[in-house]
Amino acid sequence: MSGIVGIINLDGAPVDRDLLWRMTDFMSHRGPDDRKIWIEGNVGFGHAMLRTTWEAETERQPLTLDGRVWLTADARIDGRSDLVHDLESKGCPKSVKAANDAELILYAYHTWGEECIKHLIGDFAFAIWDGPERRLFSARDHFGVRPLYYVNNGDRFVFASSANCLRIHDAVSDELDDLTIADFLLFDLNLEPSRSAFSDIRRLAPAHRLTLPLQTQSLTLNSYWALPIKEEIRYKKRRHYVEHLNDLLLNAVEDRLRTNRVGMLLSGGMDSGSVAAAARNVIKKKDQPCDLSAFTYVYDYLMPDHERYYSGLVSRKLGISINYTVSDDYKMYQWPTRRGFCPSEIINEPHRALFNDFVDSVAQYSRIALTGDGGDALFYPTENYAEKAITSLRWGELLQGMVYCLFSYGRIPRIGFRSAIKRLMGRSRSAAPRLYPKWLNESFETRFALRDRWAEQNNSKRPLHPRRNDTYESLNHPMWPHGFADNDPDVTCSSVEFRYPFFDTRVVNFLLNIPSFPWCFEKGLLRIATRRQLPEQVRKRRKTPIVQDPILVRVEQPGWQLSDYFRPVDRLFDYVDTRNISKAMWLREREEIWMHVRPLSLNYWLKSLSN
Repeated sequence: MSGIVGIINLDGAPVDRDLLWRMTDFMSHRGPDDRKIWIEGNVGFGHAMLRTTWEAETERQPLTLDGRVWLTADARIDGRSDLVHDLESKGCPKSVKAANDAELILYAYHTWGEECIKHLIGDFAFAIWDGPERRLFSARDHFGVRPLYYVNNGDRFVFASSANCLRIHDAVSDELDDLTIADFLLFDLNLEPSRSAFSDIRRLAPAHRLTLPLQTQSLTLNSYWALPIKEEIRYKKRRHYVEHLNDLLLNAVEDRLRTNRVGMLLSGGMDSGSVAAAARNVIKKKDQPCDLSAFTYVYDYLMPDHERYYSGLVSRKLGISINYTVSDDYKMYQWPTRRGFCPSEIINEPHRALFNDFVDSVAQYSRIALTGDGGDALFYPTENYAEKAITSLRWGELLQGMVYCLFSYGRIPRIGFRSAIKRLMGRSRSAAPRLYPKWLNESFETRFALRDRWAEQNNSKRPLHPRRNDTYESLNHPMWPHGFADNDPDVTCSSVEFRYPFFDTRVVNFLLNIPSFPWCFEKGLLRIATRRQLPEQVRKRRKTPIVQDPILVRVEQPGWQLSDYFRPVDRLFDYVDTRNISKAMWLREREEIWMHVRPLSLNYWLKSLSN
């Protein structure tokens, strides 16, 4: 991921060149290949370049096509051939076929203006300065894969890929956003897509665009896209569902290769396995010079773990090499120290050093990491499908679907018959309520009415989609931008770009609108689509939760002391009553252990701010 930065002095003062260079240089870990700035009076852009595609070899940013409209972008544009066709039909020159991704964005802007965003797919965060209109236009991709932070304090508008980069500017304070910290302590992440951990700094939400005309200095934010709610896709022949998914996944993966060497984050499950199989098929089909190697982290003795075995089966079946990072000996909060490690957002990852070392192993091989993230959400079945089928007497549909699954991947999917009957008879047991943290600072808890906030978030379930409400709700959840941020170079400290084929909008549009049964139960469609591509042991493997939690295993070891990891900094006491945190409580409430380590994670993050 490249790094972008911009300064617009709304009071007309010229941009400080040294300041802009310092902010651009700060992001050298994001873009080690090249760094450049552009200044015109009170407007300036900076760019730290990471080249990860063939087309990017010709890319120079900040970029202009006419000397009047300028762009700085952290972007990979997908569906290039369709976009080029549309641009040519609007009169763009034939040379647009050879354009790099940054040039395509500018061509689109010159063609459609701010509506260009409706013609772009891929992962991107960019800003355009329209000189003739004296206007800034900025946008972030559909799911928020690429980050974009900004500060608007009246006299200055500043944006960057990193919140920590913005903190270099004298106009940006280090004051924390207490509501964001409250959300982290309650829910493990920030629920507000526009807020950050710092009160002055805001995030551009996923699928949003920003416009700032200098004449009025009135900032406008609006959404340009939402998850589609369309008529259910119904094909006459079942094989057409399989063929359509294979085509879409191949296209999504092909758009994310576009380089000579790619690392595949491979587990022993269906999602990453299907992406790896698609990548291998693209390479064979295109006969392109692209090396593919798998990367997996495993536990060999700390706890039961079968990922080495199953990922090995996949790598041998696909004929790709595999590299293992052994995880057993990593200690909790053995945090990285490179570049004064300080994530822009609070993260609850006691084993961050393990993951960063894992990403480092990928970085030694490639700048690209393909993942299977998102498969679980997209194939989440309709929660009460069986109940609806029983009450509407759709027995024939159910029977046909189960027979098809039996012959296609060897078993009948679990669709919740017993649970449905219990609910219909009024005998269903509701899920056990989640625990509320006992260690919150009382005045902090009262000031933000945190008990009410916690109850509202845990008890509300709005119907958003007529057929796939759980999937729709999951894909809209802020956990995804939060997860993408955890894989960002600001946190991994490596110049590795994560790519997510299952978050391709073309794949999402299809999978969100297919019949839930039989295609989404136990990922039936994916299992059928990967027949003869993945080992049968993997293709027929049920989705199973991890046998043990590595954090709990470590806490239960003899000699483990909470005091070895928990030396509170002064700022923590504003949020947490540390007297109510103990190892005994962790062991007594094992199912909530990740909740109980949040104060420790917050403490380490607060400590990193002062380093």
